[in-house]
Amino acid sequence: MSAVLKICNLSCYHNDNVLFSDLNLELNPGQLLLIEGSNGSGKTSLLRTLAGLSQAYTGQIYWRDNAISYDLAAYHTHTLYIGHKLGIKLGLTVAENIKFMTALKQCRKTVELQQMLTDFQLAATQHKPAQQLSAGQQRKLALTRLCLLDATLWLLDEPFATLDQQAIATIQALIIKHTKNQGIVVLTTHQPVNFTNVNLIRLKL
Repeated sequence: MSAVLKICNLSCYHNDNVLFSDLNLELNPGQLLLIEGSNGSGKTSLLRTLAGLSQAYTGQIYWRDNAISYDLAAYHTHTLYIGHKLGIKLGLTVAENIKFMTALKQCRKTVELQQMLTDFQLAATQHKPAQQLSAGQQRKLALTRLCLLDATLWLLDEPFATLDQQAIATIQALIIKHTKNQGIVVLTTHQPVNFTNVNLIRLKL
């Protein structure tokens, strides 16, 4: 059986500089890919390429045997990308942001708002505009999408940045649960991680 996500001879460029070249990789349900490397090595560029947000590459990326470039809209129904730009609405409150995200097509309708606010340590700030939150609180708000959206492939760029230890533990548990449920996770991080009993693959760029 073919891999769900397949990367073939992928090379990535930034300002005409080669970040990495001839990358080949296959990922199947239940696997976690941890991308490691120094700043400027191409970690974020690889994630953005896998998310279909960058065209500065050669090679091909396949999702269930179909090149993602042929139908990005269909591919995006299976993916969730959270990058450095968090994609939250700064003028909306925490609760309004979550309700806005629940209106998305891929939303899991069974999510209970108050429980989510408690789990992500956002209950006390639910009526605050997102622009008044700390960097860590804004990231927690963005990461609520891990519970809200029903996506098979999670692409997470430094998801633990600015988070406290309790929040890191919460996100790690969600990632592990997602792989146990046959999801696929690709992430970058500078923080020490503890992914036990997970089918972990490390990629050094």
